[in-house]
Order: sequence, then structure tokens, then C-alpha cells
Amino acid sequence: MFVMLPTALALYNICEERIAPGKKCTMLTPFLSCTTYDYVIYDKVSNTTNGTLTEMEDGIYYFNFSEAKGDYIIKLCDNSTREIIVGGEDEMASLAIVIFILTIILGLFVIPFKTRFARSDILNDALKRCCWILALWLLSLSTAMVATIADNAGIELLSELFLFMWLINWGAYLFMFYVFFSFFLRVVQEMRDRSKMKRTGNNE
Repeated sequence: MFVMLPTALALYNICEERIAPGKKCTMLTPFLSCTTYDYVIYDKVSNTTNGTLTEMEDGIYYFNFSEAKGDYIIKLCDNSTREIIVGGEDEMASLAIVIFILTIILGLFVIPFKTRFARSDILNDALKRCCWILALWLLSLSTAMVATIADNAGIELLSELFLFMWLINWGAYLFMFYVFFSFFLRVVQEMRDRSKMKRTGNNE
């Protein structure tokens, strides 16, 4: 039984304490010792739904949970209970994560304008551009995070939203390329200027 349990966990989307609306999950009950394998689901208005647990192997039983939004108490055949809330993720926690990430992105954009990182102009410019590239990468990453949070919260993902995310991603990548390529051109120009100063004897 203990060998089969990890396999079952890998094959099924296991029910957690909170699941998103419309998401199906499988509730495993590996330690039941009942002669009849039934369960009852009680929702907030005391409606009940009877079902039958399906035996897998070595005494592991399961049933698929796919109820509407609400708070449910599940009573198994051995009189043990478990509560499952169908309501998506905590929206306030998700919003706090998004605000935190956006604050970091904004800080990475603004700090290079307010701070000098090194005495050398080239090194200082390189560090500033690293901040901008990191901010752009986080911006691209945050679009996927927002889509995941919206999906888990049960918000419909329209094609317009995916188009907006696509534009943000490609805009971020193109701007990262511009930041890197413009720095490369500056370094080349700096090397040419120094070489010219050496030839003309104006080397400081």
C-alpha cells in the first residue's frame, strides 16, 4: 500500500483544502477499513450527495470531487470528515503578490536614474542597464503569473488578454535587446575614441 500511494499521488490531481471553481480533483483515502465504501457531501445549505468510493489497489480508495462554489464537509464511511472549500485562491493574497512584484519592477526602473553605482562611466552604465534588463524580465514573467492567478480565481481568460500579454512579452524582449545592443555600441565607440586619442597624443 505504501508503495502504491506515491504512484497514485503522481497520477491524480489531489484535492487540497481550497480548490478553484470548475476544477476537478481526486480525494484519496488510503486508510479506510469499511465494509461499504460510501461518502456523503454536505454543503452550506445542508444538501447531500451520495457516492461510492472506487478501490484502486492495496486498499487505496478514491473519488472525484467536482462540486460548485461553496464550503463542503465530506463524511466518509468510517465517520471521518474533511472540509473542502471551492472558491479559488485568496484574492487578496494574490493581489498582494502582484503589487509586491510591480513595486520591485518600478524600483529597478527608477533606481538607475537616482544612483551612481561606480566611478567608471562604462561600469556605471553597465550596472544601470542590468537593472533595466532585470526589470523587463520580471515584467515579462509577471504576465504569466497574473494569468495563472486569474485562472485559479475562476476569471475567464479572453483572447484579448492573451494578446495583451503577448504584446507585453515581445515589447519587453525587444527593449532588452535595445538596452544590450545600445550598450555594445557605446563600448565600441568608447574604444574607438580612446584609440584615436592615443594616435593623436591626447591620451590623458
